Amino acid sequence: MKLLRDQRVRPFVLDIETDSTIAPDENAQKQRATEFITSVGGFLGQALPLVQQVPQAAKLMSETLKYVAGQFRAGRQLEGVIEEFADDMAKVAQQPKPEDPAQTKAAADAEATKTRAMSDAQTAQADAAEKAANAQKTVLEANSKAQDDDLKRRATEQQEMDAAELRRIERDGKQALLGAEFDQKAQKHAQDMDIGVLQLRKLQLEIDRIGVQTEAVIKTTDAKIDQTNTQTDNSVRSTDASVQATAETTAIKADAAKQKEPA
Repeated sequence: MKLLRDQRVRPFVLDIETDSTIAPDENAQKQRATEFITSVGGFLGQALPLVQQVPQAAKLMSETLKYVAGQFRAGRQLEGVIEEFADDMAKVAQQPKPEDPAQTKAAADAEATKTRAMSDAQTAQADAAEKAANAQKTVLEANSKAQDDDLKRRATEQQEMDAAELRRIERDGKQALLGAEFDQKAQKHAQDMDIGVLQLRKLQLEIDRIGVQTEAVIKTTDAKIDQTNTQTDNSVRSTDASVQATAETTAIKADAAKQKEPA
């Protein structure tokens, strides 16, 4: 039984016959051959279309073909070939069924249509995404511009505030400087006034001193003038007296000379 079940020896048939059973009978063999061809050919004519349409029936058709062939004494070699054919038929049936060209074309057309639809959908989706991206970009640019404008406005306001604060500081500084200069000038003016008062006082004292000196000089001068006048008056009187004395002397001498002249 182990030998009979061995797959490697299945194509071989163990035939045990007696000498009486192997007597040639050509007519019976021809009839059996005709029946074999008719039975197997008819079976294959029905089995192959069924296997093509229903691949799951290949196993059943394969075993049935073996059974039909086994009913005839077709010879060991032919029985082995039939079994191999039955096994191959089962194996071929398990392989993917070749597609019908029309079905293949229809499937390809459907796939192409589906691909075009998907491509159109993807294109539309890409266009929508691009439009959305452009819109988002526009919004972002608008927001960015608004933020830039706001930053510039704030920067300008801050610069103006800084400039105003700087002007205020400069103004306060100038005012403080002017106040300090004013105070300094006021102090200097006060000092100048004090110096002026002192100088005026000094000048007044100098004037008073000069006045006293001038008065003393005037008095001295007046005294000298009075003395000079007195001396001049005295000289004039002396001169007048001398002149008168001289005149009188001259007149006396003239009279005397007249008297001495001969008559």
